[in-house]
Amino acid sequence: EILFKGMTTHWEGKSPSGIEGEENPTIALTEGETYTIGWDEGDGQPHNFQIRNGSDEVVGDYTTDTTPDPGEAQVYEIEVTSEMAAYRCMPHPNMEGTIEVQ
Repeated sequence: EILFKGMTTHWEGKSPSGIEGEENPTIALTEGETYTIGWDEGDGQPHNFQIRNGSDEVVGDYTTDTTPDPGEAQVYEIEVTSEMAAYRCMPHPNMEGTIEVQ
């Protein structure tokens, strides 16, 4: 499971331990594998979590509702494809990190 904390100025990595505490960490994912990804904690501002391609379009329906308090984790399972390039919060464009597909 890959989890983030929404901080308006950036996504903060929570898990796995390799991204813990990092701002907008690059995540390396294996093409064809399935991962659970999203966010479960925030700073009270409205956030959502999207997977985007190189043309800055949402991949499939990989987006969560925009909410200031996720209450429960806002996550989904993704099957990694080569078009996945970034994760992002739509209301806060500086909350964006790179996805490296291997």
